[in-house]
Amino acid sequence: MFNLGVCFEFGQGVRQCGATALRWYRRASRRGHTRAAFRLGHAFWWARLGLQRDPRRAVRWFRRAAG
Repeated sequence: MFNLGVCFEFGQGVRQCGATALRWYRRASRRGHTRAAFRLGHAFWWARLGLQRDPRRAVRWFRRAAG
């Protein structure tokens, strides 16, 4: 699931789509994938993948990634 998120985020082998990348990252994170949680934090911190910058949500995802 994480790898699918990466593919959609960067357009590797598929059409680039931030919304789809977010969906895959969230699914992977719910199943305990820490790098997916980090990518979500990164997206909120730097306003990537179509998200608004939201430092509070970013920190929540970073904390989840740090476990």
